[in-house]
Amino acid sequence: MTIRRLWSLTSSLDSLYPKSLLSTINFQFLFGVLADFLSLYWGLPPV
Repeated sequence: MTIRRLWSLTSSLDSLYPKSLLSTINFQFLFGVLADFLSLYWGLPPV
């Protein structure tokens, strides 16, 4: 899965439920996982 695809997926989810706290949590969680994965992949320190 590409970053752009993940971004469009999370953006569409966020636009479906813009005022939902659960959506915000899921949005932040997905990007936290993405950041951790990229830091492991590139050998960078986790953010």
